[in-house]
Amino acid sequence: MSENTFGPADLTAPIRILHNRVQPRPDDTIDSYDGFPIGMAASQNIANMNAVPAGWDGEIAHFQWAHRASAIEGTEKGTKPNPISPTIRRADGIVCRVQYSTIAKAMAASKVCIMTTLGYDPAECAVVAADAGFDSSAIVSYADAVDGCEALFADDPNPDATPPYAGEPYHVATDRIILANARIVDNPAQAWGIVYDYEAQDGRSSDATRTHIADLAEVCHTKGFKLLVYTNPLDGAGVLQSGLTRDSLGDVLAAVDRLSILVGTAYSGGNVVGHFRRQLAMLTGPDGSGSPDMAKVFVTFALSSGEVDARQVRRLLTELSAVRMLWYWPDLQTLGGDRSRTVNRVIAASAYGHLMPRPSTAIA
Repeated sequence: MSENTFGPADLTAPIRILHNRVQPRPDDTIDSYDGFPIGMAASQNIANMNAVPAGWDGEIAHFQWAHRASAIEGTEKGTKPNPISPTIRRADGIVCRVQYSTIAKAMAASKVCIMTTLGYDPAECAVVAADAGFDSSAIVSYADAVDGCEALFADDPNPDATPPYAGEPYHVATDRIILANARIVDNPAQAWGIVYDYEAQDGRSSDATRTHIADLAEVCHTKGFKLLVYTNPLDGAGVLQSGLTRDSLGDVLAAVDRLSILVGTAYSGGNVVGHFRRQLAMLTGPDGSGSPDMAKVFVTFALSSGEVDARQVRRLLTELSAVRMLWYWPDLQTLGGDRSRTVNRVIAASAYGHLMPRPSTAIA
């Protein structure tokens, strides 16, 4: 093991670490991954995940983007088109994306992608698409999207998209469902389920979100898989546009297997613990009388944060809450490298309670 990495023996607290990257290969240092042990890997590139041979004892999940409509409900504001991974480009080098004309179609597109990766029959997926108003040619395999990208991605994105997206060039396919490049069901030894990145922000209602998430949870559970929902800070403005409100969040938590609480320097104002508790209160229902199932809650920590916030995360995971699952969100940070790098020191302080190199006593 490299001296710049941590292994399981260093992780003295029972913290399970999730990372949205392809899992480590057995011929790499299995005990470590970009400086830390990883218990579950989530990626949109399912073909790469399935290509990793057996030998790693963690789990994998399909990282599914929650598709959004091309305009915010009730306004004239446009939204950024939905990404495809791995990225597809036309011959001119411009990135291809997908946009949906209605919220119902955006939700159905996410459902079809999830059903497909979990092994549902294509005929069942076609029914879901048709019920949302898609035509019979709407579902497109990743390979066909790559091969036919010049004709398929022929539209321009919504010209009313708000900054910072206005003027950003994309080639867009409208009301097409682009499937992943492989299915997670084809890796049964390691497959955990779905990580659903729910940042739609298209003005969908809390009732629509409540129904949608419960529907997806049933889709996952019927096939023996689990559903984790990641989103923006629960007390922020962004989640309101995604239909995640105090009225709906308790029901969302009840339906899913895991729900994220996002903290970090950019979000928590120097008080990670207080920010966590404010977000946790959003899960107690409209009248604040509910009791969240803490076994379902996990902390997402932005690695753009500093060491002071990292130490607060460590206390949350060991002393101040029952949460024992941590998702490292890179937040544009490159991982690995020398132990003196800030990102590695942040990882060390949050998961292990000490910095790299290890001091003689742990940080309280």
